[in-house]
Amino acid sequence: MTTTIFMVENSHSVACGEPPAWTMGRREPQELRGYFENRHGEQWIAFATADLFILTGGDIDWQTRRIAKPDYAAIAADGAAALTLVLSHEEALWLNSVLVTASHRWVR
Repeated sequence: MTTTIFMVENSHSVACGEPPAWTMGRREPQELRGYFENRHGEQWIAFATADLFILTGGDIDWQTRRIAKPDYAAIAADGAAALTLVLSHEEALWLNSVLVTASHRWVR
């Protein structure tokens, strides 16, 4: 039996739009997902597999950044610049932790 261990509501305004459907779907065993909320309530969600990295956030109106066949170690080295984002220090640390975890999980 699988149970939900974490659920969070969208804290962004209606003007930001709705989060992508994949953020609400069931997590598969081969997926890594990460969630971050900064002190202003801005939310970020990351999805990683060996073949795909996806990042979205209410701060960017739930637009999605996708990288196919990611080299997680290289992306972690470039951080937010690799995803054309401007992030706060805390957001960048969170993103880096997701990317480093993914790089250790799927060494190429």
